[in-house]
Amino acid sequence: MIVVTFVVMAAIVVMGTYIKSHPSDASELGVRRLQIGLRLGMLSSAAILLTFLVLAYFPVLHHIPNLSFALFAVAGNIVNLMAIVDCLREVNGEAFFAALLLVFRQLLWIVFMVSAMPG
Repeated sequence: MIVVTFVVMAAIVVMGTYIKSHPSDASELGVRRLQIGLRLGMLSSAAILLTFLVLAYFPVLHHIPNLSFALFAVAGNIVNLMAIVDCLREVNGEAFFAALLLVFRQLLWIVFMVSAMPG
């Protein structure tokens, strides 16, 4: 799970670098919203990667259903959904690819949320 999380995070970073270095056919506002969406996605990626690393090194925390983990997972899902919406403000190929990467990230947040829910 950590490797998948790292690969998606690296893909988001590469996508952000590509958008900064290559001119897009989108409007300036669309590119700016796409960059904001990718920054939110990067924040979400770093948070879920660090969470999976903590759970890997401290497995005792994983066996205790913790309400704070569940609330963190809900917050991560909300931030990631905001990133997806920001990326899809303007319809073009770069925005769809960025949104696809963020959908993969959303699936990782859902997996974490299901494993962290108490009960």
